[in-house]
Amino acid sequence: MFSERHGFTAAENGAVILHGAPAELRQAVAVLAMRFGLSFSEVRTIVCDELVVLPQSYRDKTVESSYFHDEIVRHLHDCRWFKIYDIAEALYARLEKKVYVGPSAHHRSFEKKLNVVFREQGVGWRMIDGKIQYRGSDTFERVAESSMRVLGQAGLPNAQKELREAIADISRRPDPDVTGAVHHAMSALEATARQVTGQRKPNLGRLIGFLKLRPPLDKAVDKLWGFASNEARHGSEESSLNMTEAALIVAVAGAVCEYIIATTGDAGGHG
Repeated sequence: MFSERHGFTAAENGAVILHGAPAELRQAVAVLAMRFGLSFSEVRTIVCDELVVLPQSYRDKTVESSYFHDEIVRHLHDCRWFKIYDIAEALYARLEKKVYVGPSAHHRSFEKKLNVVFREQGVGWRMIDGKIQYRGSDTFERVAESSMRVLGQAGLPNAQKELREAIADISRRPDPDVTGAVHHAMSALEATARQVTGQRKPNLGRLIGFLKLRPPLDKAVDKLWGFASNEARHGSEESSLNMTEAALIVAVAGAVCEYIIATTGDAGGHG
């Protein structure tokens, strides 16, 4: 397309919309699904299934497509915001399973275009392999993706799993599990620290001394541990942890995991 060939894109809004679905996005999920291979009937069925409503029946079969269009638009306009993201995931799944003649990467194209809409509309979500996840800032995205890759390459599946769970918790709809995200992020850091130090029992607070971090990084990690413990790991009823703080902790924990691995040279060298 012209815009892609020449690098023209709409100005990206900041990722600020988490508890909502703009009108443009509500329309786009259906439009894109039909652009990449689904019929009015298939889209209508998926929308009705996800919303648990009975599809309407029409006497005049010759104009069903027109009626389907109106029915889809009405449901997408009226449903609760988080159901739009459920519908998007269901449409992706249907595209992924659909049999085509020739190349069949239609679900990938749907995902790519939908993510463009997310960015342009300032929506704080993105689709990765058909699942809606928290998008956050560009910095959060770069750190999260890099940390996941580094942990995998270093052969630390437990730490990688914990970080993945942190991202999943912060991506929950309609209400992100911010305390769960922080808990799993710090567990990823703890698992990394245990692996590189060879110390299997101490918690992260006690492991920091074994990491031999350069001052004042050791103090910074200790403060991060303390903050996370007070706000999330102990399940305090007085915790006021918010989404922005949780995202910061997840990103910082991931970055520290990378740093530890890089400075030790061999994550598995201690056994």
